[in-house]
Amino acid sequence: MPSKDTISYRLTIPTYDELERIRKAMAEDLGIGIEDVTKKHAEIALRIKASHGKISIKEINEILLGKIK
Repeated sequence: MPSKDTISYRLTIPTYDELERIRKAMAEDLGIGIEDVTKKHAEIALRIKASHGKISIKEINEILLGKIK
């Protein structure tokens, strides 16, 4: 079974940097440690942001709780 932080495809360096930026922003917005936000959470947030144009705090909470996959 893969770890929680495994992304099943190759990332380019700019995409990896974007995921790290999103992880930091999610942690700051919710007031939690960056180690609690995985790359998988950031990837889900990136996909939602790409389809909707923005992401709300409620959606970030649902991502971290596992309601949005």
